[in-house]
Amino acid sequence: CFSSKPIPTQGFQSIQLGNTMPPKGTPAWKGFPIQDTLFQENEFYWRGTYLSFPQGRVLLEEDFGQEAVPPLGIINRIRMETPDVTLHDSFQVGMSVDQLKSLASKWFILYLEEYNVVDISTEKYPGLHFLVPGTSILTNDHTSLRLKHINKEAKIVSIVIM
Repeated sequence: CFSSKPIPTQGFQSIQLGNTMPPKGTPAWKGFPIQDTLFQENEFYWRGTYLSFPQGRVLLEEDFGQEAVPPLGIINRIRMETPDVTLHDSFQVGMSVDQLKSLASKWFILYLEEYNVVDISTEKYPGLHFLVPGTSILTNDHTSLRLKHINKEAKIVSIVIM
């Protein structure tokens, strides 16, 4: 699954959305060293598993749960935080907004203030979200952002598959 081997938009060949999460507490899974973590926001919680790569990591996240309805242990999101993998033959963490812009004509931009990142997505690649630092925004108006309002040299720091 290194950069010479692209992964499809639903995930890795052997790790895809809808699959069962790795067993808790396992030091390695499908050839990857892994580490578990637990996330919580308000009343929601979910488990994450980091897969280690030489230049970063990939995070598998399960569906959200609550005390009354625990998560089902299914992979709901995959977040790539490493240039070690390429997605869909074209996308890689570290590529610039300018490079991304050439791959589709219509883009949707959303500033996620609480995480200080800009979420860039397109209908051409549904389920893919490209995140760049919030400091890449070139305007003070964050309500109606367009791709031209994002620094074209800004680097993608994460790609989320959901």
